[in-house]
Amino acid sequence: MHFGNKNKIINSNEAMDVPPIQFNVPAAHVQTVSSDQAATSKGSFKDFYKSNVPSFNADSMFIHKAAEYIKANEGVKSKLYKDSKGKWTIGIGHLVTSDELENYKGRALDDREIESLFAKDMNLKIGHIKQYFGSVYDSFPDNVKIAIIDGYFRGDISGSPETKKLLKAGLFKQAAREYLNNKEYRAAVASGSGVALRMQRNAAAFKSAN
Repeated sequence: MHFGNKNKIINSNEAMDVPPIQFNVPAAHVQTVSSDQAATSKGSFKDFYKSNVPSFNADSMFIHKAAEYIKANEGVKSKLYKDSKGKWTIGIGHLVTSDELENYKGRALDDREIESLFAKDMNLKIGHIKQYFGSVYDSFPDNVKIAIIDGYFRGDISGSPETKKLLKAGLFKQAAREYLNNKEYRAAVASGSGVALRMQRNAAAFKSAN
């Protein structure tokens, strides 16, 4: 989940035309949801979304639907842990920088800190997405947009120039194939990791757009 782009980040509130992002993470969720457990639910993107995201309905604001989907995939952890790539992570999939590491060692984050980190990360990811895709992103179906945000959280879309190129061109089936055509996905399949199912759901979302 590393981004090297130094250009101006577009504020997600401008990009998505929604009120300031505020997330409430119930205390009962902290340190109880693991990303592996959340990611092992089988079925389509929509089936997984319906069974894991309480706010799934036509009236929910898009940004909150996306946030809840990512929370279901990432899990909520109040203490430091290493992700599937061996990188220090905390909260809701927040990749800890070397500057932040000492601040998080040996303690648990409270709900306010988790919410703040998640809102910051959502703004950052959506900003990068809007920078690359521009207005074409707004024309994508919601499940495709959510899958792209989820892929940016993991770094598997942001780190795949060809997948991004195909998505931007609206070649969704080709993008789905390219998205899964990498060593990390094949290793996840071989190990039975929940990462593979998570990527399969996102790929299925891309295919559904054609």
